[in-house]
Amino acid sequence: MPAPLPLVDPDSIGFWESADQGKFALQQCESCSSYMYPPVGVCRKCGGGLSYKPLSGKGEIYSFIVQHHGVTGGYEDKLPYVIAVVSPDEAPHLHFPTHIVDADPQRVRVGDRVQAKFERPEGAEHAIVVFAPA
Repeated sequence: MPAPLPLVDPDSIGFWESADQGKFALQQCESCSSYMYPPVGVCRKCGGGLSYKPLSGKGEIYSFIVQHHGVTGGYEDKLPYVIAVVSPDEAPHLHFPTHIVDADPQRVRVGDRVQAKFERPEGAEHAIVVFAPA
């Protein structure tokens, strides 16, 4: 069974297009400069317009689990793997769900510094954002 593919909608297309270019980008309000995630149509704080802004791709692990048993198709060959929530440096109040790659799952810790990487799963229209140790 293949891994699930991203669902692209009008609010998130800028995120996926940025990932295709190797950039980690989040929505930023054009009025109050707040970052938004998950993608929305207007700023949650002030109702202003949003545009995608490339970030450094650096952040830290806020939370994680190590997945030892297959529950989602397409990841069996990666067991065990790390599912994490990363707080981007530019928007530490946001929590971005992702996988941690290129790391020993038993050595991953909350607070570890990570850097965005981009992978294109088989059959995917767009690249996905994963994170690796910085």
